[in-house]
Amino acid sequence: MKKKGGLKGRDLVLIIIIAVAGLMLIGIPILLAVAAAVMPEQPCVGVVKISGAIVTESPGGFGSEGLVSSDEFTALMKDVQSRDEIKALLFEINSPGGSVVASSEMYNSINEIDKPKVMFFREVAASGGYYVAMAGDRIISDPNTLTGSIGARMTLMELSELFDDLGINYTNIVSGEYKDMGDISRPLTDEEREILQTIVDEVFADFRQIVIDGRSGRPNFSIASFDEIADGRILTGRQALDYGLVDELGTKQDALESAAQMGSIEVEEGEEIPVCELSTESGLFELLFASSANALSQIISQALDLANQNDGMQLQYR
Repeated sequence: MKKKGGLKGRDLVLIIIIAVAGLMLIGIPILLAVAAAVMPEQPCVGVVKISGAIVTESPGGFGSEGLVSSDEFTALMKDVQSRDEIKALLFEINSPGGSVVASSEMYNSINEIDKPKVMFFREVAASGGYYVAMAGDRIISDPNTLTGSIGARMTLMELSELFDDLGINYTNIVSGEYKDMGDISRPLTDEEREILQTIVDEVFADFRQIVIDGRSGRPNFSIASFDEIADGRILTGRQALDYGLVDELGTKQDALESAAQMGSIEVEEGEEIPVCELSTESGLFELLFASSANALSQIISQALDLANQNDGMQLQYR
């Protein structure tokens, strides 16, 4: 007669598999951390990708694709500064720009790093993407990249005629003459347009000065020639070189070799340059052990913040 309640062989095997898997999930990160602490780190070039529109905050996990958060980027730069094995940095820029504030925050966080910094322009390095690059020591561009677009803009939407056609009564009660400036229910007055233009001009003046500070003394660059193309136009990498906005044309490998040389990283002939890929993305174990409910709540909250942040009169380097 078989005893009731006993473990069957397959049940025991399953329990052992689960236990081993659990130990692996917990143990592997610990072993990796111990190994990293004991073994000396190889000198490397830290590679950072700036890919997408630049914003101050972005939803974490899924949904952050195509955005670069200055909050996360600044935290990453602080980590980079403390890592002795990173001897130089290569920033691969593929961004059309974005928020004025976020671009400035990223520029400042890179500027504070006292390691050699090479900027590589791949497909697009325009407006805020170019602003960020001014914190680098050297700029290498693909010949066919789109860059430039140096300027600032503020975009407003006005729907008063549509409201009239639909019979919608949209009324604002305001505390001051300009409190509803830029509201979708009515066109701007001449005085309001002048006020907003002064803001855009002020932001552009900051951008212009950042470029002048970053490029003065470089071959082909002069303030006079720069002012000729600082009208928001886009340029190819070749044209940017002619105006002194970049230092040379080349490939990502050229930029990597330049960074390694500037960081005094010696590589034997035929060997690859050691690279440390740097990212703000969450790893496998953070995703496995994160609270699903809390993560979902954060994603929704940050998405709403992002929507509000991009609404209305946000200033942009785009």
